[in-house]
Amino acid sequence: MTIYFFTKGGENVPSSRRRVFYLTEYLKKHFGLDSVINVPVHRAWWNFSVTRWNEFWQNFFLLLKIKKTDVLYLHRPIYQADFILLVLFFRLLADKKYIFDFDDPIFLHSPVKTWLLT
Repeated sequence: MTIYFFTKGGENVPSSRRRVFYLTEYLKKHFGLDSVINVPVHRAWWNFSVTRWNEFWQNFFLLLKIKKTDVLYLHRPIYQADFILLVLFFRLLADKKYIFDFDDPIFLHSPVKTWLLT
């Protein structure tokens, strides 16, 4: 089993460091679990570009290769709207398992995404 982490930021973001980067080390050391950490680029929903289009397809193929025994771990809401749509697509059609972890009352400033992911 592999756990695919999608974080709010890199190791320099305190919540990502504590809730994802330290956790992956612990899971590997104590349980031998493999993990893959992804830090999606946060772009405004109206900011369309070739780079964003390429990132969309990279994320699509990454989610496509996640096996049924693997777990998708979403740390805080992922701000990229197209990534949220991909997660919902794979959740509904491919029956992917995921953990939606949020450490603040994100449902107050992002109620639709919270509702969709819970």
